[in-house]
Amino acid sequence: MPKKNNTKTKKEKKDTNYGAVILSGLIMFLMIGSLFGYMMYYAEDNSNFTFNGFKFTPDDRNNRWIVKLDDKVAEFYNHPTQVEAITVPNGVKNTLMDGDVMFVTFDPVEGEMAPYMDQVRLDFTLAFNAIGAVSAPSEIYTLPVLTCENKTGVYLDSNNQTQVYSRNIIYLKKSNETKIVLDDGCVILEASSGQGFIDLRDRLLFDIYGILGESK
Repeated sequence: MPKKNNTKTKKEKKDTNYGAVILSGLIMFLMIGSLFGYMMYYAEDNSNFTFNGFKFTPDDRNNRWIVKLDDKVAEFYNHPTQVEAITVPNGVKNTLMDGDVMFVTFDPVEGEMAPYMDQVRLDFTLAFNAIGAVSAPSEIYTLPVLTCENKTGVYLDSNNQTQVYSRNIIYLKKSNETKIVLDDGCVILEASSGQGFIDLRDRLLFDIYGILGESK
């Protein structure tokens, strides 16, 4: 009996590679098509462009939503209906608006989640004119170390007298859940994935800008 040859021929290898390319292309097509379909749903019904009195304009180039506010233009990765199920505790907006200086601190993680957390940190620092920080010493980020335990700071005034000031803190925390927590004056955004932090970012900004209200 002739020995069975288990080696693939060049044609078989070519067919296998071609099939993998086709499958990858199909997955990408479905992902892009899904997003495009969602955007088109709103484009076909102009009434859906307005949410609670705010007009949302899709930016197809960056896959974001543009909203004109009174004194600025805000960008969002989600439409409000995509994140409105996320709970925002009562008092979050007042907590963030009442302090003297705002800080955005985050866990200096590595890997796939890192660029998402970094982007959300940068978005918040721009939106609130805040100061960036990390929750633990890091060789990657040359930022001050700040946690929810550091809600007050001190400085010397013009008369060389020690004065105390309050810090508003947003803490981006790696977790197994996706939620917003208000803990003794510290607003904690917990997520288990990069996309989770993007969703929390939008949900919190929707609350701050009055597009979506606090949910409990």
